[in-house]
Amino acid sequence: MPLHQVIRSAFQTLRSPKKAIGSVLGVSLYRNSLYLLIQSVVNSATGFVFWVVAARLFAVEEVGVGYALTSTIISLAFFGTLGLGMGIIRFLPEVASQKRLLNSALTVTLLASIVISLGFVGGVNIWSPRLLFLHTELVKAAGFVFFVAASALGTIAIQTFIGFRKGEFALFYTLISIIRLVLLFAFATRLGAYGIFAAWGLAEVISVTFSLIFFLPRLSKGYFPFFDFDAGVLKGMVSFTSANFFSDALRGLPSWILPLLIINMLAPAENAYFGVAWTLAGAVLLVPVMTSLTFLAEGSQSGTPLGVHIKNSLKLNMAILIPVVLVICIFGDKILLIMGKEYSSAGAKLLWLLAPAAIPAALNMNFVSIARVEKRLGLIILVMGAIAVITLGLSWLLIPRMGLMGVGVGWLAGQASVGVVSGAALLRRMKAGARVSPPGSAGHVPDRKPE
Repeated sequence: MPLHQVIRSAFQTLRSPKKAIGSVLGVSLYRNSLYLLIQSVVNSATGFVFWVVAARLFAVEEVGVGYALTSTIISLAFFGTLGLGMGIIRFLPEVASQKRLLNSALTVTLLASIVISLGFVGGVNIWSPRLLFLHTELVKAAGFVFFVAASALGTIAIQTFIGFRKGEFALFYTLISIIRLVLLFAFATRLGAYGIFAAWGLAEVISVTFSLIFFLPRLSKGYFPFFDFDAGVLKGMVSFTSANFFSDALRGLPSWILPLLIINMLAPAENAYFGVAWTLAGAVLLVPVMTSLTFLAEGSQSGTPLGVHIKNSLKLNMAILIPVVLVICIFGDKILLIMGKEYSSAGAKLLWLLAPAAIPAALNMNFVSIARVEKRLGLIILVMGAIAVITLGLSWLLIPRMGLMGVGVGWLAGQASVGVVSGAALLRRMKAGARVSPPGSAGHVPDRKPE
């Protein structure tokens, strides 16, 4: 089906709400994508409110430093997962002992995230001199390491929910984390910029605790979190998780590096303005990201032709993205006024570049999902690497000349240029109606004897 027909079909679905609801509930990919999209909306909305409150309670410079800290914890937590969460989504249906797989992944993630965060703290004078207080204040450094570990474990928990095709538990995780708003008020007058980070991190600790103790046992009978390491079950996922870890690292590079690039090349205040615009645009980007994860879970567990999943995913993405992007581009300056006049004047035009990039990003993420289902690992790295290189390269060149707008140009150019190629490939795959690669292809985890 040509892309313009997919877009037209999406709008026709929007004009028939009852039919749309029935279609969503009747298709597993739609149903779980809906839960994840609601989770993304809640997460993004509360995240935006979080920064609105922070802007009202803290100085602009403190908000800039706080945003750098939270973005750093997200990046380090990702590295701490070592890509195991994506491996869980892909291989959960193929292992005999789900409990050993989950606990082995959680154990490795915990240890890796602690080591990585300690390494960051030890070299913070190199990575970001403005965060040097992490190197000199022991209590804050310990909290930093603790929060990184909790965030990494939380990522594994959410991806496990997706692997079980139970997106509602990811929503529950996010609803619990709303407590960070209460914590933000509690820390407002006590910890300065670190109070922003502490409120965010403690909420993550509470959410992951509920997930490990209450949620996961409901999905895997008899599950209980404990330290475990099953080299056999992890070894079968090494090639797949390594490639996806590397590709996701490339995908995350702009989110992780740009705040540090801006705070060092421009000023903390500019980083605050960027952070708010990036958070709002990132809420839109979560639509293709979350639907791509559902695509992976569905494609790994069903015999439905991939062409059908591609069409369903694109219809859902376009039905949501096109109107949302238009609203943000038209009313973005009004939305940012909630933060203050300076945030609106500095971030509105940046949104005109950041938000529309979600549309070509949907093409890129769907193409990557196909490659993940079929275990074509080189293609995943190629797509994510191209986007990262174009985005960061152009941003680095344009920030001195254009300020924050240089970042927007880099991001839109990176997604759109690769999206042209991805879109053409998706059209070919929809016509071909390709099926899932059979078990036994590269990276397959062999069955193990039950416990």
